[in-house]
Amino acid sequence: MDFSLTTMFVLPPNNLYPSTGSTESLLAKQFGIYGANYALYTTADEPYIYLAQGRFENIDNTGSKRSAKIAKSKLVSFYKVSAEQNTRNQRTILSNFKIKCGEEMVITIRAHSNYIDAGFANGYTHSVVVPAPCCDCGSDPCSEVDPVDVGKMLDDAVQKFSESGPFMGSVLSNYITVSRAGGGGPAATQLVIEGKPLKKDGRIADISANPWEYDRLWYSVFVTKAADTTQDYMTYDRCEQIATITTTPQYGYVRGSSDEIFHMEKYYYSYQTPHFKDLMCNESWNGAFESYVVDGQFYDTYYIKFLSYDDNYTFDNALPQDQTVIVAIPAGQGVQFEEIMTLYLGPFKNYSGVPVTISSTTTTSTTII
Repeated sequence: MDFSLTTMFVLPPNNLYPSTGSTESLLAKQFGIYGANYALYTTADEPYIYLAQGRFENIDNTGSKRSAKIAKSKLVSFYKVSAEQNTRNQRTILSNFKIKCGEEMVITIRAHSNYIDAGFANGYTHSVVVPAPCCDCGSDPCSEVDPVDVGKMLDDAVQKFSESGPFMGSVLSNYITVSRAGGGGPAATQLVIEGKPLKKDGRIADISANPWEYDRLWYSVFVTKAADTTQDYMTYDRCEQIATITTTPQYGYVRGSSDEIFHMEKYYYSYQTPHFKDLMCNESWNGAFESYVVDGQFYDTYYIKFLSYDDNYTFDNALPQDQTVIVAIPAGQGVQFEEIMTLYLGPFKNYSGVPVTISSTTTTSTTII
């Protein structure tokens, strides 16, 4: 099934796992792992375990927040997703321009993000046309443009990209910077295109809203030659690239930020409290909602999916409903949790992905990511 009854725990930094007592001894925010009979988990022979956390609020004697019974015989999956805050913006360098005198160079950038794609079909596309100088005075009027003149053409392209578009101002300038590489030699004839960090909505006053979203910026770049005249609607190779395009793609998405975890707290809140399940616009009406997220903190997240311990799933006309527990732990502080859970459930899978590395792909056409 694609729906699971979900309970989420957000651990405080340097959580102190209890060594004595039961759930009634938990301090506010303190998190512990327990076996049968409300005793602390000590042996892998327990028929089931459950997770619990002390609350600030104790509405209607609800006590500590608890997960359902987690039995290793009913386990579906157990995995981890590490926090990732070191994403890098996409960067593209255009070099080795092959443009002849009298021709026109077309540079096209097609950008994508959640907001861009919501406003523009197939991304926002911005093209500039830069004419090459004439070389009538030379011995070969069709020779390639001198590097000095290529630099002037790139300055012209930078200026045109900075100008306002046909409507909504210069949309592209909100997301991408275009500049000519400095210095002399070959670098002087390189155009640098780099994505900007996306603006965040941040947390809004309405606690019932969930404004955080997974988003990233990516774009494609094309450098082609325009038709010789406005009458020449066909060319030998309309998509021929006349420059080398070197792209360092953006690495994935930010994972485990405090904004993301705060969003998840609200999203799963109604599944883990017996009272005041709805989140109201007026915070004073949210009697049982508590956020344990620390602003600016990144979190590793652990997911445990399992079937109900008490349901034998005898034949009836209903489908079994699985459950999920999500545990968000400050990045790098999950060693003890991993040890305890691995002892009972066995090893977990790590779905964190490949660590951030910087790599470049050089082709004669753009790199689509």
